[in-house]
Amino acid sequence: MGTSTSSSGSGANVPFIPPWENKLQSLPIGSGEISYPPPDDKVEEEPVDTPDVADHESLDGIAPPRRYANARRELRNYAESSEKSHFRKAVGSFSKVGSGGAKKTARKMKTSTRAATNLLSLLVSLRDGNNESVNNWAQKLLKSKPSASEIIDAIISETTTSGGTVDEESIKNSMSFALSELIKKDENIDLFSMSDNNIWNLIELYLSNEVKNKLIHEIGQLFEGSKNIPSSSMKNINMMRQYLQSEISEQLSELRKGISNPSTKQFQKIMDKALENTFIVYEGALQ
Repeated sequence: MGTSTSSSGSGANVPFIPPWENKLQSLPIGSGEISYPPPDDKVEEEPVDTPDVADHESLDGIAPPRRYANARRELRNYAESSEKSHFRKAVGSFSKVGSGGAKKTARKMKTSTRAATNLLSLLVSLRDGNNESVNNWAQKLLKSKPSASEIIDAIISETTTSGGTVDEESIKNSMSFALSELIKKDENIDLFSMSDNNIWNLIELYLSNEVKNKLIHEIGQLFEGSKNIPSSSMKNINMMRQYLQSEISEQLSELRKGISNPSTKQFQKIMDKALENTFIVYEGALQ
């Protein structure tokens, strides 16, 4: 499911921020049984700077030719050598050169963080029992005595859109991975009554998998036909998500300080900023 098979990635002379991002965010969510709070759609204005030639960034936000060339080379070097420095440079180049900088890279993942906001809203409402539409949905679901995997599928179906795009399938894949990992770590966990720590751990797992999926889809052509890739390289590929989770976890921990009970909009802002800061850190590997 999702982006396990890469494409040729976005080419040159196209906007850094894909035009279909807004369309995806306007699609109906789930079955419509649950009422979600309106998302935070406000986009901060970016300062207009004279672009540095080394950054390969244009004034009008149009991607330059061969924007992912360095990122692909570094990712291949990482897969072959297991040197973490190559992975850091691959992500840094993907963000700074290929996507127009950390802020734009994070904005490209707005659909991902909005889906996560829906997921968080549902999980918190399930735990607190203060949303009638969520309570009714849960009662209807539990009547059939679903298995853990069926509950996960129902949660994903109810918090995501279903337009059939690669981005949407990636989101479903990342949610499934994150929820399944939580259950794997604690078989007694109740998805309908999750602690704050469990919820933040879920976010770390989800966001790290989403970034990994994005990298593989945009610059991971070397992973196509994975049966021909040495097992050592596949191990390195699997380590990508763990490296990303470590950095994202650090950023989330810093951003959530002093916010004991974040609102839905605060949740999304924290996730958006955590991604931006994560990409800034990786861009530092290029210096």
